[in-house]
Amino acid sequence: MVVYVGGDKSVFESVSDILDASYINSIHTGAVGTAMIPKVASNMLCCVNAIAMGEVLMLGTEQACACPFTLTLPILIDSEQPRDPALI
Repeated sequence: MVVYVGGDKSVFESVSDILDASYINSIHTGAVGTAMIPKVASNMLCCVNAIAMGEVLMLGTEQACACPFTLTLPILIDSEQPRDPALI
């Protein structure tokens, strides 16, 4: 999980050990309030992905008469693959 932090850079750096223990990546975005934009954008992308997954499942189950589990299994297996934090 990623955390976006707005505020004084020196305060961000002073708590970076705590953030690193809790999150895969912590990003300082600038002044107070600037973390809201990437957070909202991230939430919107997550929502779009959830809607797209629902559409794929509906298409697969209605048109191909496939079991939803059969459709989601490859996605779940791929999502469990380790990720390089440097790429996030």
